[in-house]
Formats: sequence, structure tokens, C-alpha cells
Amino acid sequence: MDTLQVDVQERAGATVVRLDGQASVMTEDAIKRLVDRLRALHPKRIVLDLAKLTFISSLAIGLFVSLERDLKNHGGQVAIAAANNDVGKVIQRCKLDTIMPVYESVDQAMG
Repeated sequence: MDTLQVDVQERAGATVVRLDGQASVMTEDAIKRLVDRLRALHPKRIVLDLAKLTFISSLAIGLFVSLERDLKNHGGQVAIAAANNDVGKVIQRCKLDTIMPVYESVDQAMG
């Protein structure tokens, strides 16, 4: 069974979202709730910490792109940090790295 753990923390002017597990069709409801929660917070900057994410579906990517568009319309931004090799390849194949900045670490994304 696919699982996804989410931890949201405020840190130095950004909302850091740590995702642990799989962002798949099976965890779609959790991802939708997360995106709705983040929209309600109206943060200026969100950093998606993907260090412990083992899989990302096209559905999850679509939800994150939607979140990026919403934030961008209000002067905000979503950044991706610390994606492992497998998830990083998906991000590149989907050209997500052309929509939002990608960093090697959360510290760099906070930078």
C-alpha cells in the first residue's frame, strides 16, 4: 500500500513541506488536502522537500503546478528541493524544472 507522510513547517520566510513516501494515485486525497491547506495559508514561498519522496505521479505534479500558478498570481513561488535521483528524473522529464526552481538542498532553496 502506498503511503505519504507530510510535515509542514514555517521556516525563515518560507513554508517547508517535507514529503516522505509516495505521491501516487493512492495518496491523491492526501495530496489534494495538502495543496488546499497550503493555498489557505497564502505563503509567499513554499519549498517542497522531496528528499524522502520515492515516487511522484503525474497527478501530484499537476497539483503542484496548480499550486505554483496560484501562488505566482499572488506574488509567491514554489520551489523544489533535494529530490532523489529517481524523482529528479521524473521532474526533468515532465519539465517541471522549467516551471519552478529546483535546488539540491532545502538550505539552498531557502538561500
